[in-house]
Amino acid sequence: RLGAPMSLVLVNIAAAALGVVLAAALAARAELLRRRLPALAFVASIAIATTLALPGAEGVHRWLGLGAVRLHAAAWLAPLILAGGLHLRSAGRTLAAVLLLVGTQAIHLAQPDAAQASALAIGWIAALAPNGRTGQRANELGLGALLVALALVTWLRPDPLTAARFSEEVLRSAWRDAPLWAALGAAALAWLVFAPSILWGRDAAAPLLAPENESSGGESTTAPDPAASRVDLSPRAWARASRVDLSPRAWARAMSAYFAAVVGASCVGAFPVPILGFGASPVLGAALGLGLFVLFAPVEGDGPRSQPSMRFRG
Repeated sequence: RLGAPMSLVLVNIAAAALGVVLAAALAARAELLRRRLPALAFVASIAIATTLALPGAEGVHRWLGLGAVRLHAAAWLAPLILAGGLHLRSAGRTLAAVLLLVGTQAIHLAQPDAAQASALAIGWIAALAPNGRTGQRANELGLGALLVALALVTWLRPDPLTAARFSEEVLRSAWRDAPLWAALGAAALAWLVFAPSILWGRDAAAPLLAPENESSGGESTTAPDPAASRVDLSPRAWARASRVDLSPRAWARAMSAYFAAVVGASCVGAFPVPILGFGASPVLGAALGLGLFVLFAPVEGDGPRSQPSMRFRG
């Protein structure tokens, strides 16, 4: 425990147990969650926004008070918002996805919370950027670039909070006082980052950005259109872009990138070290992110039989 009070240890243990229950509940109600995910994502964004109206610490507003417990709102809810944005994009509701993600980044800027702003931006890019036609990739990267720009501006905002020994400083303290435990902790963080890709990253999947003539599951019968690769970043073009087919591999990339960004931010700033640092919110956020994999399970009847589609039913 490195001298940490037992109360802090018990909080993390309780959060881990609650996280297991949460992941099991997501698996049990996957179909209902698919239908309600956009609404839940907007509720999560609003919940993060309420931190701006609550008492903060030295001008920083990141926490929701639930009785005697204070939860870091974005560390818990950001995976839900990321999944909601992907759901909206997959259903062709692009402008709603932009509103959700850009609005959440604006909240991170106001709090400020550079770690979660960076993680949201990098997770989105990791999920959608690698596949698709040139024009589609550019459209996805257009939103990704905007999210990254907002994250960079958030890093420029003053953040006077100092690192707490058992939260933000826990790994550095362990290297000083117990190197073996520190090495084990670093290995645990590496597992957190790579576990999604190891466990789900090799699943067969349809292309993330399916061409329009394949969106119905049929084979293409038309010759390639040279204009298909044209880059058009206008809102109208982005809104009419073809639907996005999602896969376990896409969400694995998103979660690996999200966790990597959170871990990286904790190394360069006064941000909680996920899982190792004492605090319930990062533990709940990790459980939520891993539990949301059930939403990316194959949906029978969508896409070619040889490549199961993970398209959400919006």
